Amino acid sequence: MIYLDCAATTQMTNDAMEAWLYVQRHAFANSNSLHEPGDEAKQILTSSMSRIASLLGAEPGCCHLTSGGTEANGIALRHHWLKRKARFQTPHLITTTVEHPSVSRFFQEKEREGVAVTWLNPDQSGRITPEAVQAALTDRTLLVSVHLVQAETGIMQPVREIGQLLHNQQIAFHVDAVQAFGKIPLDVSKGDPVCDSLSVSAHKIHGPKGTGCLWMIDSEGQKLVQGTVNIAGAAALAEAISPYLEPGEIQRRLSMNRQKREAFLEQLAPFGDRLGVEGTEDEWQLPTVIGMHIAGLQGQKLLTALDRYGIAIATGSACQAGKTDGSVMMQALYPEDLDKRTRFIRISFDSDTAMADLAFAAERILEEGGFQS
Repeated sequence: MIYLDCAATTQMTNDAMEAWLYVQRHAFANSNSLHEPGDEAKQILTSSMSRIASLLGAEPGCCHLTSGGTEANGIALRHHWLKRKARFQTPHLITTTVEHPSVSRFFQEKEREGVAVTWLNPDQSGRITPEAVQAALTDRTLLVSVHLVQAETGIMQPVREIGQLLHNQQIAFHVDAVQAFGKIPLDVSKGDPVCDSLSVSAHKIHGPKGTGCLWMIDSEGQKLVQGTVNIAGAAALAEAISPYLEPGEIQRRLSMNRQKREAFLEQLAPFGDRLGVEGTEDEWQLPTVIGMHIAGLQGQKLLTALDRYGIAIATGSACQAGKTDGSVMMQALYPEDLDKRTRFIRISFDSDTAMADLAFAAERILEEGGFQS
């Protein structure tokens, strides 16, 4: 199988799997227990959270293990809302139309409760600009939430600039960094990005499903997540990210993945104007996510055709699977063009994906588009 749906999920590394199994078999005690097995579990948890925090440039005490990105988003948004809502008689919230459902649901819920919510559309490049955020702010705005990397196109949002804008006005800012963690450098201690909370997920970076992390500013000593701690998940995530902790490793992989992206798109050059690639080819683009559409090829049919060759791709983010009117990003960019929306496909790979596998996929796409190899 050639797996080109890494933005949906990834396979656990052998080291991560071994760490997970070790805890489940030998260090399975509750880390809050006062006996020796509990102490061993606590030591593993402390060491694991320290490594996870390192990749965020954060203090371990401000990093809270969750059951995934969905829970991390929900906890962060509810925390900011409950902490600040009493300050305003008629509070106002801001988010975008292209967030993960775990974020969108919170704002939809508040809207149903009568809270004013501004939904920002991306511009034609797929970005949410600081100017758009500034224009939406009111003297009642208490919370803004914007993702760092868009799951369908790989576009990076200017969250550092947005965060600086909001920080100056003491407005809470949450960043969903699930698609960015381990793929671009993050250092919250240096304001990269400037935010009050940030969520990540393990299974997008070769860790286990059911594990995530929430960084919350000034939260040391707070129990933001209830229940027994998933120490096996923490240990496996820490092991999965270990290679990325080497100095310069993330930048090295970024450079390598840009080369893979360029080679893949160059191979599709015979399509000419029939090929449309969403996003940019500059520093605002995560290279491992390629969102594109090809005139004359419906996305779902192309997905099915490639599946027969053992090539796995997507027609949008996994949480939007099955939608017949296009992915959320395509709806935002092309609200009046259903044909283009339904032609959308997403190729997402990682640093372990072989150039030869991308080349084989490109050959099959060309064949489906009428070009013989």
